[in-house]
Amino acid sequence: MRVVIHKILDVKPPSARLPSWSKNVGQGDRNVVELSDPLIEISWVEWQMLQAPESKMGTYTTCDLSIERPRLYEYLKNVLESKNSNANTQNKTNIQLIFETDENKDILVAIEEEEQQLINRLEKIQKIKKIHKRLENLQKIKKIHKLQEQKVALLEKVKSIDESIQVLNNA
Repeated sequence: MRVVIHKILDVKPPSARLPSWSKNVGQGDRNVVELSDPLIEISWVEWQMLQAPESKMGTYTTCDLSIERPRLYEYLKNVLESKNSNANTQNKTNIQLIFETDENKDILVAIEEEEQQLINRLEKIQKIKKIHKRLENLQKIKKIHKLQEQKVALLEKVKSIDESIQVLNNA
């Protein structure tokens, strides 16, 4: 998940809402907020380290943050001033923060976790297959050893029979 910070460019009346938005039950009377392109993107972990608000949807003004969350305020102020000075603009206005949850990243994390679980399961299956293969080989070796013992016993019987035949031929 990540936090995306925009500047609010304009606040328009509810009449500016698109017709497709009417499906949002209970939200037809809300103003329309026009946002800038993203100014900053911060990972959720970094956001939490800045002791920022934990609400995943909402708007916060920087003047409130300067009192309630000075660490976050200073970080954002420095980043935005740096961006503004790089763009050679002196546009130091009251920035507002709009949070966007990135559900696709949450889904991606879940997929990666599931993929890792599948990889772990596959590795276990491969280990089990190796163990089964070794057991099969061990059983083959035992069978070969038993057959060799039987062969030795038979050869000893054949030798004994040959000796008996030779004794009878010499008598």
